[in-house]
Amino acid sequence: MEKQILRKRTKETRKRVRERLWTWANTPEMVDKLRKSINEAEDRIRQAIECMTFTPKPPEEAGMPGGNLPGDPTAMIAYQVGGSIQNCREYVEQTSERIKIYRKEAEEIERAIMQLPGLECIVIQLRYKEYGKDTTGYWEKIGRRIHTSTSHAKKLEGKACDRLAEAFKIYSE
Repeated sequence: MEKQILRKRTKETRKRVRERLWTWANTPEMVDKLRKSINEAEDRIRQAIECMTFTPKPPEEAGMPGGNLPGDPTAMIAYQVGGSIQNCREYVEQTSERIKIYRKEAEEIERAIMQLPGLECIVIQLRYKEYGKDTTGYWEKIGRRIHTSTSHAKKLEGKACDRLAEAFKIYSE
């Protein structure tokens, strides 16, 4: 009974480590997508600023709250565009922070991987970075690359995950 519990904990722990490894492996791609969305938001900001080339009237002349004239649609659009610009700026700022967090986590994972024994480090690099997108045949390719059997390559990956769980302080209860 106790062996089953230990096996289940090990399986859950390795699963959590593998999730972090996939995040690490996909960080460059995620950062590229976020960078593109930041560029698009910055383009929207520039376009909105270009649309606001007029000088808004004071509220009492524009018919805005506090004035006695009917509303000026141009002033209302300017007000809405200003809010849109602010939203885009906030998005750029928040997304830039997310990129920093992704990069920092990837660097921490990279350092932990580099501390692994030679073959374990190579197996992790091959599995998650080089053959990460492959859906089949990756263990055979890894085994050939490190001149060992497929089952031994899998065992090395499991041992590496156990060591990384210690480094990441991931423990399943």
